[in-house]
Amino acid sequence: MLKELAQRHGGEIILPSEEASSAFAGEDYIGHPFPSLRSTAEDTPFFIELSREYQLHTYAIGHTPAEFSIYPRGLVDRIEGLLGIDGEVRSHNPEFDRHFSTNTDAKDKSGQLRKTEVQELIRSLMPFAFIRFHEGGLEFARDIGPNTDFEASGIERAITTLAKLLKIAS
Repeated sequence: MLKELAQRHGGEIILPSEEASSAFAGEDYIGHPFPSLRSTAEDTPFFIELSREYQLHTYAIGHTPAEFSIYPRGLVDRIEGLLGIDGEVRSHNPEFDRHFSTNTDAKDKSGQLRKTEVQELIRSLMPFAFIRFHEGGLEFARDIGPNTDFEASGIERAITTLAKLLKIAS
């Protein structure tokens, strides 16, 4: 899959060192144990990697004015909301807020969530573990199993959506 994406978008496949691969089995961390892809395509620079937690991370490289994370709302989030202790940023869209939680220290700077376009793009990326807005761009993580088969087209859709989201949120 990484080879296919590299052929379509250019970029460099980064292979792990032998030491990193063998250390991964022993739970020692001395480098990334999986291949990754970095593309510096002018319109959509991105980076893709698989984490130790079996999450596929896709990074849209750029800049966002606020740092926060958004993730699907879980049971703990609902309980905290009922108790009034969640302290989350609200999008001012009750339907959106019912399905997603946020985490930020900059509550006054995350106005991006109030934009309908941003909410629609976030919904279109489901399912995901989290989306993180930060100084270097956007990070999108999706949980995967060890035997998951990926199609390049699904990752390309995520990359395109993240590029649009980054442009709107900037």
